[in-house]
Amino acid sequence: MTSTHDKKNIIAFFLMGIMLSTIFPITIPSYAKSQILSPFKQVQQGVHVLDVRCSDGMVLILKSETVMPFCVDVSSVNTLIARGWAIMPSEMTVNQSLNTNGNFSKVKNGPRDYHLVFLVSSASPQYENNLNIFAKYLKRGDGLLVEGYENSEPEIAQKIQKIKLMQNPGVNVDAIRIYNGIDDLTNKVPNLPKGFSYIGYDYEQGAGFSPEFTVNKTKSVEYFDQARHAVLQYNLRTGSNASLILMPPFGQLGKLQWDWGQTAKHTDIMSIQFQAFIKDRNFLNYVVDAIAHAKQESVSTKVLVQVSLVPTRGTPQDVLQAITLLHRLPIDSFLVFYHPNQTSDLEQFLSITPK
Repeated sequence: MTSTHDKKNIIAFFLMGIMLSTIFPITIPSYAKSQILSPFKQVQQGVHVLDVRCSDGMVLILKSETVMPFCVDVSSVNTLIARGWAIMPSEMTVNQSLNTNGNFSKVKNGPRDYHLVFLVSSASPQYENNLNIFAKYLKRGDGLLVEGYENSEPEIAQKIQKIKLMQNPGVNVDAIRIYNGIDDLTNKVPNLPKGFSYIGYDYEQGAGFSPEFTVNKTKSVEYFDQARHAVLQYNLRTGSNASLILMPPFGQLGKLQWDWGQTAKHTDIMSIQFQAFIKDRNFLNYVVDAIAHAKQESVSTKVLVQVSLVPTRGTPQDVLQAITLLHRLPIDSFLVFYHPNQTSDLEQFLSITPK
Protein backbone atom coordinates (compact mmCIF):
# COMPACT_ATOMS: atom_id res chain seq x y z
CA MET A 1 0.00 0.00 0.00
CA THR A 2 1.35 3.45 -0.92
CA SER A 3 1.86 5.79 2.02
CA THR A 4 0.72 9.41 2.14
CA HIS A 5 4.39 10.45 2.03
CA ASP A 6 5.03 8.40 -1.15
CA LYS A 7 1.97 9.90 -2.81
CA LYS A 8 3.26 13.38 -2.10
CA ASN A 9 6.65 12.47 -3.68
CA ILE A 10 4.99 11.10 -6.82
CA ILE A 11 2.90 14.23 -7.23
CA ALA A 12 6.00 16.39 -6.70
CA PHE A 13 8.00 14.52 -9.36
CA PHE A 14 5.07 14.73 -11.78
CA LEU A 15 4.76 18.49 -11.32
CA MET A 16 8.53 18.87 -11.68
CA GLY A 17 8.40 16.98 -15.00
CA ILE A 18 5.69 19.29 -16.34
CA MET A 19 7.69 22.36 -15.31
CA LEU A 20 10.95 21.10 -16.92
CA SER A 21 9.23 20.12 -20.16
CA THR A 22 7.82 23.60 -20.38
CA ILE A 23 11.19 25.27 -19.82
CA PHE A 24 13.22 22.75 -21.87
CA PRO A 25 10.91 21.31 -24.54
CA ILE A 26 11.94 17.94 -25.97
CA THR A 27 13.03 18.17 -29.62
CA ILE A 28 13.48 15.26 -32.03
CA PRO A 29 16.34 15.72 -34.55
CA SER A 30 15.12 15.93 -38.14
CA TYR A 31 17.28 12.99 -39.20
CA ALA A 32 15.58 10.83 -36.56
CA LYS A 33 12.14 11.77 -37.85
CA SER A 34 12.94 10.87 -41.44
CA GLN A 35 16.33 9.22 -41.72
CA ILE A 36 17.42 8.59 -45.32
CA LEU A 37 19.30 5.36 -45.98
CA SER A 38 22.64 5.41 -47.78
CA PRO A 39 22.41 5.21 -51.59
CA PHE A 40 23.83 1.67 -51.56
CA LYS A 41 21.22 0.47 -49.04
CA GLN A 42 18.43 2.13 -51.02
CA VAL A 43 19.54 0.27 -54.15
CA GLN A 44 19.79 -2.97 -52.15
CA GLN A 45 16.17 -2.51 -51.12
CA GLY A 46 15.05 -2.22 -54.75
CA VAL A 47 15.06 1.55 -55.29
CA HIS A 48 15.98 2.47 -58.88
CA VAL A 49 19.43 4.05 -59.09
CA LEU A 50 17.95 7.20 -60.62
CA ASP A 51 15.34 7.41 -57.83
CA VAL A 52 17.82 7.38 -54.94
CA ARG A 53 17.14 10.19 -52.41
CA CYS A 54 19.77 12.32 -50.71
CA SER A 55 19.66 14.32 -47.49
CA ASP A 56 19.21 18.07 -47.57
CA GLY A 57 22.28 19.84 -48.90
CA MET A 58 23.49 16.73 -50.73
CA VAL A 59 23.29 16.00 -54.47
CA LEU A 60 22.85 12.69 -56.27
CA ILE A 61 25.62 11.83 -58.73
CA LEU A 62 26.54 8.62 -60.55
CA LYS A 63 30.06 7.24 -60.62
CA SER A 64 31.12 7.22 -64.28
CA GLU A 65 32.80 3.82 -64.12
CA THR A 66 29.99 1.89 -62.44
CA VAL A 67 26.84 4.11 -62.50
CA MET A 68 26.48 3.48 -58.77
CA PRO A 69 24.76 6.39 -56.96
CA PHE A 70 26.50 8.64 -54.44
CA CYS A 71 25.25 11.58 -52.39
CA VAL A 72 27.87 14.34 -52.23
CA ASP A 73 28.07 17.89 -51.00
CA VAL A 74 26.93 20.48 -53.52
CA SER A 75 30.37 22.09 -53.52
CA SER A 76 32.02 18.85 -54.74
CA VAL A 77 29.84 18.21 -57.78
CA ASN A 78 31.63 20.36 -60.39
CA THR A 79 35.06 19.05 -59.35
CA LEU A 80 33.99 15.40 -59.61
CA ILE A 81 32.41 15.96 -63.03
CA ALA A 82 35.46 17.87 -64.29
CA ARG A 83 37.70 14.98 -63.28
CA GLY A 84 35.48 12.53 -65.15
CA TRP A 85 34.66 10.70 -61.92
CA ALA A 86 30.94 11.41 -62.01
CA ILE A 87 28.01 12.16 -64.27
CA MET A 88 24.75 13.83 -63.33
CA PRO A 89 21.54 11.79 -63.57
CA SER A 90 19.95 14.74 -65.34
CA GLU A 91 22.27 14.14 -68.31
CA MET A 92 20.28 10.99 -69.02
CA THR A 93 16.82 11.81 -67.76
CA VAL A 94 16.41 15.19 -69.49
CA ASN A 95 14.18 15.14 -72.57
CA GLN A 96 13.53 11.41 -72.45
CA SER A 97 9.74 11.45 -72.13
CA LEU A 98 7.63 9.14 -74.26
CA ASN A 99 4.95 10.38 -76.59
CA THR A 100 1.52 8.80 -76.97
CA ASN A 101 2.86 6.30 -79.49
CA GLY A 102 5.36 4.97 -76.98
CA ASN A 103 8.36 6.52 -78.72
CA PHE A 104 11.04 8.73 -77.21
CA SER A 105 10.03 12.04 -78.69
CA LYS A 106 12.52 14.55 -77.31
CA VAL A 107 15.87 12.79 -77.25
CA LYS A 108 18.41 14.79 -79.21
CA ASN A 109 20.98 13.01 -81.34
CA GLY A 110 24.47 14.39 -80.76
CA PRO A 111 27.80 13.32 -82.28
CA ARG A 112 28.33 9.57 -81.94
CA ASP A 113 30.66 8.74 -79.07
CA TYR A 114 29.59 5.09 -78.71
CA HIS A 115 30.34 1.88 -80.57
CA LEU A 116 28.04 -0.41 -82.52
CA VAL A 117 28.43 -4.16 -82.98
CA PHE A 118 26.59 -6.38 -85.45
CA LEU A 119 26.37 -10.10 -86.02
CA VAL A 120 27.10 -11.17 -89.58
CA SER A 121 25.89 -14.52 -90.88
CA SER A 122 28.13 -15.78 -93.66
CA ALA A 123 25.43 -18.33 -94.55
CA SER A 124 22.90 -15.62 -95.42
CA PRO A 125 22.05 -14.77 -99.07
CA GLN A 126 22.29 -11.09 -98.05
CA TYR A 127 25.80 -11.56 -96.67
CA GLU A 128 27.63 -9.51 -99.32
CA ASN A 129 24.99 -6.76 -99.40
CA ASN A 130 25.14 -6.32 -95.64
CA LEU A 131 28.93 -6.22 -95.66
CA ASN A 132 28.80 -3.41 -98.22
CA ILE A 133 26.42 -1.45 -95.98
CA PHE A 134 28.73 -1.89 -92.99
CA ALA A 135 31.69 -0.79 -95.10
CA LYS A 136 29.82 2.40 -95.94
CA TYR A 137 28.84 3.42 -92.41
CA LEU A 138 30.89 1.74 -89.66
CA LYS A 139 33.73 3.68 -88.07
CA ARG A 140 36.76 2.99 -85.90
CA GLY A 141 35.82 1.10 -82.75
CA ASP A 142 32.70 -0.50 -84.22
CA GLY A 143 32.66 -4.25 -84.69
CA LEU A 144 31.44 -7.18 -86.74
CA LEU A 145 31.03 -10.61 -85.16
CA VAL A 146 31.13 -13.12 -88.00
CA GLU A 147 29.21 -16.36 -87.65
CA GLY A 148 29.70 -19.32 -89.95
CA TYR A 149 30.45 -23.01 -90.20
CA GLU A 150 34.21 -23.01 -90.65
CA ASN A 151 35.94 -26.28 -89.95
CA SER A 152 39.57 -25.20 -90.13
CA GLU A 153 41.83 -22.38 -89.05
CA PRO A 154 42.75 -21.34 -92.63
CA GLU A 155 39.05 -20.98 -93.56
CA ILE A 156 38.39 -18.75 -90.57
CA ALA A 157 41.47 -16.61 -91.14
CA GLN A 158 40.69 -16.19 -94.85
CA LYS A 159 37.12 -15.10 -94.22
CA ILE A 160 38.05 -12.62 -91.49
CA GLN A 161 40.84 -11.11 -93.56
CA LYS A 162 38.54 -10.68 -96.57
CA ILE A 163 35.97 -8.81 -94.49
CA LYS A 164 38.61 -6.64 -92.82
CA LEU A 165 39.84 -5.48 -96.22
CA MET A 166 36.29 -4.37 -97.07
CA GLN A 167 35.80 -2.30 -93.91
CA ASN A 168 37.10 1.07 -92.77
CA PRO A 169 40.33 1.12 -90.74
CA GLY A 170 39.76 0.43 -87.06
CA VAL A 171 36.57 -1.61 -87.49
CA ASN A 172 36.98 -4.81 -85.47
CA VAL A 173 36.18 -8.01 -87.34
CA ASP A 174 36.17 -11.23 -85.32
CA ALA A 175 34.88 -14.79 -85.63
CA ILE A 176 32.25 -15.97 -83.16
CA ARG A 177 30.48 -19.26 -82.56
CA ILE A 178 27.18 -19.06 -80.65
CA TYR A 179 25.46 -21.90 -78.80
CA ASN A 180 22.03 -22.15 -77.21
CA GLY A 181 22.47 -25.29 -75.09
CA ILE A 182 25.16 -25.85 -72.49
CA ASP A 183 25.67 -29.50 -73.46
CA ASP A 184 26.28 -28.55 -77.09
CA LEU A 185 28.69 -25.81 -76.02
CA THR A 186 30.73 -27.86 -73.59
CA ASN A 187 30.98 -30.81 -75.98
CA LYS A 188 32.06 -28.84 -79.06
CA VAL A 189 33.95 -25.74 -77.97
CA PRO A 190 37.10 -27.47 -76.64
CA ASN A 191 37.61 -29.08 -80.07
CA LEU A 192 36.94 -26.07 -82.32
CA PRO A 193 39.67 -25.00 -84.74
CA LYS A 194 41.80 -22.03 -83.81
CA GLY A 195 40.57 -18.63 -84.96
CA PHE A 196 37.51 -17.86 -82.88
CA SER A 197 37.76 -14.71 -80.79
CA TYR A 198 34.41 -15.17 -79.06
CA ILE A 199 32.18 -18.00 -77.90
CA GLY A 200 28.58 -16.95 -77.31
CA TYR A 201 26.16 -18.61 -74.89
CA ASP A 202 22.62 -17.46 -75.78
CA TYR A 203 21.04 -18.34 -72.44
CA GLU A 204 17.30 -17.89 -72.77
CA GLN A 205 14.02 -19.73 -72.51
CA GLY A 206 11.98 -20.80 -75.51
CA ALA A 207 11.74 -23.33 -78.31
CA GLY A 208 15.12 -23.78 -79.94
CA PHE A 209 16.97 -22.01 -77.13
CA SER A 210 18.44 -23.28 -73.85
CA PRO A 211 16.69 -26.44 -72.62
CA GLU A 212 18.54 -26.03 -69.32
CA PHE A 213 17.29 -22.48 -68.75
CA THR A 214 16.26 -21.77 -65.17
CA VAL A 215 15.64 -18.71 -63.02
CA ASN A 216 17.47 -20.44 -60.16
CA LYS A 217 20.56 -18.25 -59.75
CA THR A 218 22.80 -20.91 -58.27
CA LYS A 219 22.05 -23.37 -61.07
CA SER A 220 22.40 -20.69 -63.73
CA VAL A 221 25.85 -19.73 -62.44
CA GLU A 222 26.86 -23.40 -62.68
CA TYR A 223 26.00 -23.33 -66.39
CA PHE A 224 27.92 -20.08 -66.88
CA ASP A 225 30.98 -21.61 -65.21
CA GLN A 226 30.72 -24.70 -67.41
CA ALA A 227 30.69 -22.48 -70.49
CA ARG A 228 33.66 -20.48 -69.23
CA HIS A 229 35.60 -23.66 -68.50
CA ALA A 230 34.96 -24.92 -72.04
CA VAL A 231 36.34 -21.66 -73.45
CA LEU A 232 39.39 -22.01 -71.19
CA GLN A 233 39.96 -25.53 -72.55
CA TYR A 234 39.74 -24.17 -76.10
CA ASN A 235 42.26 -21.43 -75.33
CA LEU A 236 44.71 -23.85 -73.71
CA ARG A 237 44.52 -26.32 -76.61
CA THR A 238 44.81 -23.76 -79.41
CA GLY A 239 46.86 -21.02 -77.75
CA SER A 240 43.95 -18.64 -78.31
CA ASN A 241 42.54 -15.83 -76.19
CA ALA A 242 38.82 -16.28 -76.88
CA SER A 243 36.28 -14.65 -74.58
CA LEU A 244 32.91 -15.92 -73.41
CA ILE A 245 29.97 -13.68 -74.31
CA LEU A 246 26.98 -14.49 -72.14
CA MET A 247 23.66 -13.36 -73.65
CA PRO A 248 20.96 -13.33 -70.93
CA PRO A 249 17.45 -11.96 -71.61
CA PHE A 250 16.25 -9.11 -69.41
CA GLY A 251 12.64 -9.99 -70.15
CA GLN A 252 12.90 -13.42 -68.56
CA LEU A 253 15.21 -12.45 -65.69
CA GLY A 254 14.96 -8.72 -64.97
CA LYS A 255 11.60 -8.75 -63.23
CA LEU A 256 12.85 -11.40 -60.79
CA GLN A 257 15.37 -9.17 -59.01
CA TRP A 258 18.07 -11.02 -60.96
CA ASP A 259 21.62 -10.64 -59.65
CA TRP A 260 23.37 -9.06 -62.64
CA GLY A 261 26.49 -8.52 -60.52
CA GLN A 262 26.78 -12.23 -59.83
CA THR A 263 26.26 -12.99 -63.52
CA ALA A 264 28.97 -10.51 -64.52
CA LYS A 265 31.50 -12.26 -62.27
CA HIS A 266 31.07 -15.50 -64.24
CA THR A 267 31.69 -14.30 -67.78
CA ASP A 268 34.09 -12.14 -69.77
CA ILE A 269 31.41 -10.16 -71.59
CA MET A 270 27.73 -9.81 -70.77
CA SER A 271 25.39 -8.83 -73.59
CA ILE A 272 22.01 -8.17 -71.95
CA GLN A 273 19.03 -8.50 -74.27
CA PHE A 274 16.95 -5.37 -73.73
CA GLN A 275 15.37 -5.31 -77.20
CA ALA A 276 11.80 -5.91 -75.97
CA PHE A 277 11.91 -2.86 -73.71
CA ILE A 278 13.14 0.05 -75.82
CA LYS A 279 9.66 1.61 -75.81
CA ASP A 280 8.94 0.81 -72.17
CA ARG A 281 8.65 3.84 -69.87
CA ASN A 282 11.03 2.15 -67.43
CA PHE A 283 13.63 1.30 -70.09
CA LEU A 284 16.22 3.73 -68.74
CA ASN A 285 15.76 2.48 -65.16
CA TYR A 286 16.08 -1.15 -66.26
CA VAL A 287 19.37 -0.55 -68.07
CA VAL A 288 20.92 1.72 -65.43
CA ASP A 289 20.07 -0.67 -62.61
CA ALA A 290 21.42 -3.73 -64.41
CA ILE A 291 24.68 -2.04 -65.40
CA ALA A 292 25.18 -0.57 -61.93
CA HIS A 293 24.83 -3.98 -60.30
CA ALA A 294 27.11 -5.61 -62.87
CA LYS A 295 29.86 -3.01 -62.66
CA GLN A 296 29.69 -2.83 -58.87
CA GLU A 297 30.55 -6.54 -58.64
CA SER A 298 32.88 -6.87 -61.65
CA VAL A 299 34.03 -3.61 -63.17
CA SER A 300 36.35 -5.45 -65.58
CA THR A 301 33.50 -7.38 -67.20
CA LYS A 302 32.49 -5.75 -70.47
CA VAL A 303 28.79 -4.94 -70.79
CA LEU A 304 26.94 -4.80 -74.09
CA VAL A 305 23.34 -3.64 -74.41
CA GLN A 306 21.43 -5.57 -77.06
CA VAL A 307 18.69 -3.78 -78.99
CA SER A 308 16.83 -4.91 -82.06
CA LEU A 309 15.79 -3.75 -85.51
CA VAL A 310 13.21 -6.53 -85.76
CA PRO A 311 9.91 -4.78 -86.69
CA THR A 312 8.04 -6.08 -83.64
CA ARG A 313 10.67 -4.49 -81.37
CA GLY A 314 11.14 -1.05 -82.84
CA THR A 315 11.83 1.03 -85.92
CA PRO A 316 15.34 2.24 -86.82
CA GLN A 317 14.41 5.58 -85.24
CA ASP A 318 13.27 3.86 -82.04
CA VAL A 319 16.56 1.99 -81.80
CA LEU A 320 18.58 5.15 -82.37
CA GLN A 321 16.58 7.04 -79.75
CA ALA A 322 17.12 4.25 -77.23
CA ILE A 323 20.87 4.20 -77.86
CA THR A 324 21.09 7.99 -77.63
CA LEU A 325 19.33 7.83 -74.27
CA LEU A 326 21.94 5.43 -72.89
CA HIS A 327 25.18 6.57 -74.49
CA ARG A 328 26.58 8.24 -71.35
CA LEU A 329 26.52 4.94 -69.45
CA PRO A 330 29.63 2.71 -69.20
CA ILE A 331 28.48 0.50 -72.06
CA ASP A 332 31.25 -1.04 -74.13
CA SER A 333 29.10 -1.44 -77.25
CA PHE A 334 25.52 -1.63 -78.44
CA LEU A 335 24.81 -4.97 -80.10
CA VAL A 336 22.17 -4.24 -82.73
CA PHE A 337 20.30 -7.39 -83.68
CA TYR A 338 18.63 -7.70 -87.09
CA HIS A 339 17.50 -10.45 -89.40
CA PRO A 340 19.92 -10.90 -92.34
CA ASN A 341 17.15 -10.08 -94.82
CA GLN A 342 16.54 -6.65 -93.19
CA THR A 343 18.99 -4.94 -95.52
CA SER A 344 16.85 -1.83 -96.00
CA ASP A 345 16.18 -1.44 -92.25
CA LEU A 346 19.88 -1.87 -91.54
CA GLU A 347 20.86 0.82 -94.00
CA GLN A 348 18.13 3.17 -92.79
CA PHE A 349 19.33 2.83 -89.20
CA LEU A 350 22.97 3.43 -90.07
CA SER A 351 22.14 6.33 -92.38
CA ILE A 352 20.40 8.25 -89.56
CA THR A 353 23.04 7.38 -86.95
CA PRO A 354 25.36 10.33 -86.22
CA LYS A 355 28.87 10.05 -87.61
